[in-house]
Amino acid sequence: MDLVQETAAAYAAFALGNHAEAFERSQRILREFPQDPAALTLTGRLALLSGEPDVAHDIFQRVLRRHPQQAALWVDLGAALRDLNRHGQAHEAMQRAAMLDAANPATWVKLGELHLAVNEREQASHAFRRALQLDPHRVGAFRGLAQIETLDVGSSLVAGFERLAESQALKASELAQLHYTLAHIHRQAGSKATFMQHLLAANARQRALHGNAREQYREMFDRIEAVFTKQTFNALQRAAPVHPTPLFVLGMPRSGTTLVERLMAAHPSVGWAGPTVLGHL
Repeated sequence: MDLVQETAAAYAAFALGNHAEAFERSQRILREFPQDPAALTLTGRLALLSGEPDVAHDIFQRVLRRHPQQAALWVDLGAALRDLNRHGQAHEAMQRAAMLDAANPATWVKLGELHLAVNEREQASHAFRRALQLDPHRVGAFRGLAQIETLDVGSSLVAGFERLAESQALKASELAQLHYTLAHIHRQAGSKATFMQHLLAANARQRALHGNAREQYREMFDRIEAVFTKQTFNALQRAAPVHPTPLFVLGMPRSGTTLVERLMAAHPSVGWAGPTVLGHL
């Protein structure tokens, strides 16, 4: 096996969203090179995406024992700790990453997102602005800042991202995110026409990214219908009580369920098990 070539192919598949291929390639590497840090890191990131933060946490800890100076690994560990609702430790990991690689805007964006998740708005704003100082075109930082502050549509910051949205410099996913952010800013400002312009542009790019979304939703709802039958509910009525009591936040995409979940998870008596798509049941 050509380790460099196989690693590059695994990460390329991951970047394209081909997670099954990325996992298969990473496991192929690990069968031959069990301590390979790149393959282990990719496996951890895939575990994080699949809703297994405990698995991801153990993997990142294992790699960090050998490579403690890798800032990106501390970011990954922070994300796993965040999803495990261990926000204090997550913050420490993100701060460690920022100290190791203070010039990396991606680290500051992740730190800002972590602060935002626990409603530490001032700290989040500082982190997002730091990321924008390092990279004025960092869409994630702009998006995070727009969630915290009411940005002036006439400001140089917004004008710069308006120009960026008209360029071809961004990936389709980033461009969709940017248009959604600009739509939010113009909606707050009462600029209805510009708000709709950006919203329609964002939706068009989002549809292009997920051309088979309609079929995926149809399959998902077919699975939901197959799982939640009358017989299922009749059987659950006789189920023994579960402790601690589970709390479910249900809703359509982009309906505010993530915000509700984060508010609930911030309570000391509530633990977070991670998001679940019903269609995966």
